[in-house]
Amino acid sequence: MTPGARREGSYEYDAAPPITPFIRKCTAAACLGGVLFGYDLGVISGALPSLTSSLQLTDSQSETVVAFLFIGSVIGSFIGGYICDKIGRKTSILVCDGIFLVGSIVLALAPSYGMILFGRIVVGIAVAVSAISDVSYLTEIAPEHHRGALVSCNEASISLGFLLAYVSSYVVTVSVNYDQGWRIMFGLSGLIALLQFVLMAGLPESPIWLEENGKMSEAMEALARIQAGSGAEAVRNEDIDEEDSSLDFADPVNKAVIGTGGNDFGPLPTDENHEEQENDGTEEVVVSKLKDASGTSIGIGTRLSLTHYWRHMAIASFLAVSQQICGHINILNFAPEIFNEVFGSATSSSLIATTIVLGILKFFLTTFVIFEVDRIGRRFLLLSGIFVITVSLLSLTLAYTLGSENESEFTLPQRTLAVAGCSGVVAGYALSCAPLTWLIVSEIFPSSIRGRALGMTTITTNAFAALVSYTFLTGQDVFGPAMPFALYFAFSLGSFVFATVAIPDTGSIVAGGNGEDVDQALGTMFLWRQRCCVPGWFFRRKGQRETSLSP
Repeated sequence: MTPGARREGSYEYDAAPPITPFIRKCTAAACLGGVLFGYDLGVISGALPSLTSSLQLTDSQSETVVAFLFIGSVIGSFIGGYICDKIGRKTSILVCDGIFLVGSIVLALAPSYGMILFGRIVVGIAVAVSAISDVSYLTEIAPEHHRGALVSCNEASISLGFLLAYVSSYVVTVSVNYDQGWRIMFGLSGLIALLQFVLMAGLPESPIWLEENGKMSEAMEALARIQAGSGAEAVRNEDIDEEDSSLDFADPVNKAVIGTGGNDFGPLPTDENHEEQENDGTEEVVVSKLKDASGTSIGIGTRLSLTHYWRHMAIASFLAVSQQICGHINILNFAPEIFNEVFGSATSSSLIATTIVLGILKFFLTTFVIFEVDRIGRRFLLLSGIFVITVSLLSLTLAYTLGSENESEFTLPQRTLAVAGCSGVVAGYALSCAPLTWLIVSEIFPSSIRGRALGMTTITTNAFAALVSYTFLTGQDVFGPAMPFALYFAFSLGSFVFATVAIPDTGSIVAGGNGEDVDQALGTMFLWRQRCCVPGWFFRRKGQRETSLSP
């Protein structure tokens, strides 16, 4: 075995091939969706004070404006996974750009509060579909050795979008009529959508998605384009020869091994159908080998009963909930309001300037994760980040609890705790939940249901984001300013415990593999080894699936 190489079955692959220029281009174009995502999430922080002044909004209405983007995201998530799996990753991204453009125009020209809510829902739908399609596309074009870094690029782009939103909000606030500045802030996202549409239009579809849907020649052509720059020659569709091509499917590495059921990648069989297939010996086993841009073997689609993925779903649901219930989104969206409480009266521009500091912190730490995630490991970063979030939320709770005689004034120690708490939550989130939620979820599910799994995760995370956003200001008014942060602290502490006993490191998992490596990784975790925590049917079914990786 050559130094640095890895072995999969009877095949040996070179280690850590370089990222080709074309993959860099694909990554940059797809990550513009992350910039859009972050911009539309972050722009409300700067636009809300101007919007509130212009339309004379109450606290409840302000919360509703923030929450309606997430309500739209829940709606989009119900269809986003299906769209992504049905029409393809690239096409889904293009559709998102169109929806983003429509939403930005509606918001920029909105004459009333009702139209603002409608525009926020439209943008929310685009945010949801974008979160699914961008991650799926990046996961399926990325060489395995660089997958963590490339998928995390999307989260860095989200952080960059936040930072751009904060900077543009500050510039608009100091240079445009205050009551109308929000229109420009909302409208700028349409320019980013147009840019991504132009760049993505000339790029190939995910070769894994093409192969799954029986478009073998197109998949081979897409792979050849992706391999351009690493010594492989790009080929035209009409020049592809399935017997002689360097991507020959007759070759053992590329050969499709199709079971008795045929190459059907429709919805997963129900539990009852799965039992019938087991009984008559005709359970479908569909495994395909396809080289990705790195020359790595990618297995595609093992058909299993949906019940097999209950542990995967538990982890995905936990990550979706924990990244919102820590209150990170409220610290970003309501940062001007929080710092106004802490420091007293201040100008609008100076309050918005504080969000720029948080945005810079978020961006640089997320960028750090991109370069280090594959070296340091997903699990270590996840646990470290959640721990920092938990400690920081305790700091915020104490800042609002240890009041002076005049409860409306914060002392220097309180202000120090508050600033450290806000900065710590943003830093911990950038190290953990931000880049790792979507990366881990995309890695633990097989490619044939990855879009739907990401859709389920997106539905859950946006539903909780809407809940958290809609209850922050009201919760402070009703239960006191410290109570929301105290609740976030309690939930984050529980999140740390769960992550410690249930979530393995997923860095060695093959993106389109048959799932055995995921099962092995889960089997090493304390929680999943306890029979009291595992349904009885799991033990009855364990070992029943058939998996063929032989060429």
